[in-house]
Amino acid sequence: RSGGRLTELGVRMIAEMNQAGILIDLAHSNDPCALDVIDISEVPVVDTHSGPRALSPDDSRAMPDEVMRAISKQGGMLGISPPISRPPGEAPFDTIDPEEMATTLKQLHYAVNIMGVEAVGIGTHFTTAIMPAMPDALLDDGFSEEDTAAMMGGTFLRVLRQVLPKEE
Repeated sequence: RSGGRLTELGVRMIAEMNQAGILIDLAHSNDPCALDVIDISEVPVVDTHSGPRALSPDDSRAMPDEVMRAISKQGGMLGISPPISRPPGEAPFDTIDPEEMATTLKQLHYAVNIMGVEAVGIGTHFTTAIMPAMPDALLDDGFSEEDTAAMMGGTFLRVLRQVLPKEE
């Protein structure tokens, strides 16, 4: 096993994680490793904070269409990380830059077109300031209430219910 894929230990760890009900996050993995994990895992995997590489070719974390399709086909999901600038220092967020919101919506539309809405969510990566503005932005941008609810958390819940251990 080479070329950026998992080692034999990594393959065994994926099996153990599946058995233990641990959600596997592909964030920060390279493309060959991500595809290997998707292929090996018996349950859906996620990338909690990324975006489409086709729209952000200089973002080393961004996912190529091939990986996005593989995640979706396997039942997993991609959390789009909104490109929102943080205010300086400890200042609170009081507005979201309209261009940054437009970029976020463009990324969401792209991901939905590649993966389907059932495989796309919002992945805030430690900045939740955009969340209060997202439902209205999604609805105003043409997403249905059902699709908006999925992207605002429903997709994450679906995957978690499939992966986490069931109460006995």
